[in-house]
Amino acid sequence: MFICFLVPSQAYEEGCFGQMPLEVGNLFTNMALIYRRKKNLDKAEEVYLKSLQTKANAVGWEHPVIATAFMNLGTLEMHRRNYAKAEEWTRKAIAIYEVNEFEKTKKEFRRCRENLFANMLKQNKMKEVMPLYIEIFDVLKQHGWLDECLAGMHRQVVTYMIENNMYDKAEEVSMALIDSPKVHPQNHAHLFCMDMERPKDQRPVRPYEYTLEAAMDKFPDHSMFNTLCEIKMENQLLPEEDKEGIRKLVERVALRSDKRALEVLALWLVVADELKKTELLFDVLRGMVEGNPKDQQMVRMFLRLCVHMGRAADAAPYLENFFASTTESSNQGQMQLSPSEICPERSRLDVGLVLAAVNKNFEARQFLTEVSRSASSSFRDEVSNRKGSGRKQSLLPEGSSGAGYAAHIEHEDSEAGKTEARNVDREGVGD
Repeated sequence: MFICFLVPSQAYEEGCFGQMPLEVGNLFTNMALIYRRKKNLDKAEEVYLKSLQTKANAVGWEHPVIATAFMNLGTLEMHRRNYAKAEEWTRKAIAIYEVNEFEKTKKEFRRCRENLFANMLKQNKMKEVMPLYIEIFDVLKQHGWLDECLAGMHRQVVTYMIENNMYDKAEEVSMALIDSPKVHPQNHAHLFCMDMERPKDQRPVRPYEYTLEAAMDKFPDHSMFNTLCEIKMENQLLPEEDKEGIRKLVERVALRSDKRALEVLALWLVVADELKKTELLFDVLRGMVEGNPKDQQMVRMFLRLCVHMGRAADAAPYLENFFASTTESSNQGQMQLSPSEICPERSRLDVGLVLAAVNKNFEARQFLTEVSRSASSSFRDEVSNRKGSGRKQSLLPEGSSGAGYAAHIEHEDSEAGKTEARNVDREGVGD
């Protein structure tokens, strides 16, 4: 792989007696890029430095190609997670672009500044980086370049803005990202968070595309789907006792797989206990199963709620038919119901005896009583862990904040000797 680069560079060195032209520096850069992609970072650094010196000898230390060389070294340090050193190299690159009076809209300079923003963010220099970030965002938005942005890091900044009451700019960034190809469900969650911080009579009525429901519809299989359902229930529907809203959200969740529906219900049980709204959730689910007792998904969710609350008498009318239908499904070659389907944490206990009871058609109420004895302890533990957390903090979804590596890198084309912008390790919508 290296022969195509090594032979020309060696020939140049031998023929030019140490005074090598710029093209040789470009060859060294491409060699270093290969070493970096092969995870040989020490060798990549050695060759990048050789490229830097070769270029400086050819064109001087203030030429824009030197800025590119500094930027490459900064990106290398980002791969090492040495963000302070990466910031140092990146600032050297910026200084050269400024000496050469590059416009901040020019791609090389723009991406160099965004790398500086990324390096500072990784060092948690949030307050210090805000003026730079706002400049970067305004340029990207004004010119329609948000499809090229490091979107995860923009979301991380929005979280900081919300925590520090910078709502106007946070709202602007969130809506712009929703309108861009880099839209992520957390953008919708951020917007919802800001709306919930306003008094109810001052909350804007958002067009559908900016709502949590839009995110649920657009990202039904995203890892944040459960979180979207949780924050909607916790911060709006249960506190406002919006039974119709709860019913619609339950219907939406019931369309998911059994596992996903029970996962979401488990989150709801935690927040319902915390808000002392479990009876409200129970009333809505009971009304839904009474209206459609043949909907097994809805009945399964209702039974799980009964287990959580120890309401054997309320569950009993549905258990016998439910187990009969699952037994019939089993006779048709489908998997039979297991206790862990209704009570996930029960699977950590002795499931075998309970499963045997169900499969031998023991009285359904006896089954529910047995499961109820151990149900919900993990939920109560989780509730106690959540106590004392601020309301605003609980609104902000965790994760998906661009914690992984993301950067812009520049490298030279070995044939033309021209700078070509490239992106590496860029995140997608499902990051």
